[in-house]
Amino acid sequence: NNNVISGQTELAAEPADTDEFLVSDAGTLKRIDYSYIKPSNDFVLVASADGGGGTVQDFNSCFSSTYQNYMILASISMSSDSTVSMRFQNSSNTELSSGVYYFQGYRTLNSAGSFSHSTSGSFGATSFGPQLVIQAASNRIAGFRIFVYDPYASATKTTYDFQYNCQQASSNLNTVNAGGVYDTAVSMAGFRFNSDAGNFNSVSKFRIYGLK
Repeated sequence: NNNVISGQTELAAEPADTDEFLVSDAGTLKRIDYSYIKPSNDFVLVASADGGGGTVQDFNSCFSSTYQNYMILASISMSSDSTVSMRFQNSSNTELSSGVYYFQGYRTLNSAGSFSHSTSGSFGATSFGPQLVIQAASNRIAGFRIFVYDPYASATKTTYDFQYNCQQASSNLNTVNAGGVYDTAVSMAGFRFNSDAGNFNSVSKFRIYGLK
């Protein structure tokens, strides 16, 4: 029968974990649940957004007890020269702006092939970030990769680290690698990017992943 498969109703979606497949186990026909053969992904998308033309991109309730650690990716384009910083939000999704963000790291500047290195960070700031201006340019994107560790736990201080890179000018490339802590134990449910000047252009992309 040449339509024993193609003649059946199409599922047209990813199978459920308990959907069954027929397999030959060394010549013996057996059934197996999809959960045993589906591809595994340790990064689960929990929130996403594109730039909406404002100076704030916030994510309410993106952190939960489901995952302990998170990765945040952002590719950011600005409408005017701007410095972008980050803050956490508490369990009520209220912005945490107290001066208890401690972070430190190093910056590398490549200026037309001439390299320089410097420290980067702050002690008791009201936000964290690379502390560098993202220049407005249609073909210039600033890249952020942020890891947040156990933000939803109320008994421990949330630690984080981040990487940043951006072509700050036509002949200048900046990279920043840093880590820090929010020096108060509080349950955090949300996260936000803040611009001090321009708007996030629509080509900006934001993605938050829970780590299994």
